[in-house]
Formats: sequence, C-alpha cells, structure tokens
Amino acid sequence: LTGRIGEVLRRRTAPVGAVSRFGDEASAPFGVASAPLILHCPSGRVAALADVLRAHGADTVTVSKLDWIFAAGNEMADALDTALA
Repeated sequence: LTGRIGEVLRRRTAPVGAVSRFGDEASAPFGVASAPLILHCPSGRVAALADVLRAHGADTVTVSKLDWIFAAGNEMADALDTALA
C-alpha cells in the first residue's frame, strides 16, 4: 500500500532534504515546488516521513491512503503490448 502525504511548509527549501532521506521510498510526483507538497511513500513509512516533515518546519501534515494510482506509463501493460505486437 502507498500513502499520500500532503504538507504545508513555512520554508519551501526544507522538503528536498527531508525527502532525500527516504531515497526511493518517497517520491514527489508533482515536484517539490508544488503547494501543498504531495509525497507518495509506502504506508509503513508514512509516520516516519511525517515526523521528518514536521521536524523540518511543516505546520500541518495530512495523510490519506491511495487506492489507485494511474500513470502515463505502465510497465506491465507496455510489456504486454510489446509481446502482442
């Protein structure tokens, strides 16, 4: 499962360092300059990421579960399309 974290920061430079601590586990699908900042991470890491964001100046951190994620590219569908072509 993946959690969606939205947060509002007083300082817009903080999330880059905070997110980088989570490596490939956290991603900012809309970039780190978006307001509010939207992050995706595994549900088991949501609390830890929220703690880091709060420690870096987040006034508010909200968390919601992502049931579905649709992306422009889909590795499994692309492989199937290639195999069927």
